[in-house]
Amino acid sequence: MFLILISSFYNQWYEKIHKKKLLYINGLALCPNLHRAFDRGHLTIDESYKVVVANNVEENTDNSSSLKQFENKTIILPNNLSHYPKADNLLWHNENVFK
Repeated sequence: MFLILISSFYNQWYEKIHKKKLLYINGLALCPNLHRAFDRGHLTIDESYKVVVANNVEENTDNSSSLKQFENKTIILPNNLSHYPKADNLLWHNENVFK
């Protein structure tokens, strides 16, 4: 199996405020289709690190690429708690990008 991962920065303002974009607390490793859905606000990660899919997403759930298959699933988190995605940045994505 071959898997491509792309980093997605969920708080675009973090770079401007802190002058540091490439921080693990402001990024997620996602496959290309989830990366695009995340950037477009079709899915987000809640405060419990679970995937939330936007209500307006309409798709064939029998499709292996369906976003809804990830609904309410906990993301794989780093072993080190200090490397977890920063809650403030996830909240920013939830309030400013997620639809």
